[in-house]
Amino acid sequence: MKRLFLILAVVALFSVASYAAPVCGGAQDVLAASFSCEFGGLLFNNFAVTNAGGVPTPSMTLVSAAMVGSEVTLNFNPGLSVSNGLSADLWFYFQVNGPTNGIDLGVGGTGATVTERACLTAIDVNSGNICTGGIGNQLGALTFTSGNSGRVSFPSEAFVTPVYVFKNILVQAPANGTSELSSFSQSFAVPEPMTMALFGSGLLALGLVRRFRRS
Repeated sequence: MKRLFLILAVVALFSVASYAAPVCGGAQDVLAASFSCEFGGLLFNNFAVTNAGGVPTPSMTLVSAAMVGSEVTLNFNPGLSVSNGLSADLWFYFQVNGPTNGIDLGVGGTGATVTERACLTAIDVNSGNICTGGIGNQLGALTFTSGNSGRVSFPSEAFVTPVYVFKNILVQAPANGTSELSSFSQSFAVPEPMTMALFGSGLLALGLVRRFRRS
């Protein structure tokens, strides 16, 4: 009976990330009211975009989602284009629910720079978009320009959930030219099946300990 209970608990953990949300796919406006989607065992929600300069009507479209190895990759289009020395700056926020232990950022377009921060706690929008509670709650940070990409693992490569993400997306045009950003990718490292089972067992054990203490 105990073994059956453990198996059911792990299966339930696999199911949690779906949350009855639609599957992340193509041409989805993530800024639509209460939008959320799931892919590869992760739930993405609480999307928000703020005009940080030069973008009076900010937008953000989820173009595609894919599973490559043990990474879930989302591709976004912020629809930014500027000319003749002008710039466009967006602040992009969202939340990731489900165990992940690293982030990967890729930047397309021309003249674009994306700076990213991943936090254990919510983003403090009133204090420079840092992690609430300070630097100790920061899981990782990345900065890349057009044509570049890279990855950062979380401390001790521990799997955590939820993860709060902030991106500063800046596009700057040369004095006599045009720069644009219509594509950037965001990847999250997710557990292999065995690791996921151990993660679920750990959560189950924690729940049982708490239950026994209460009784």
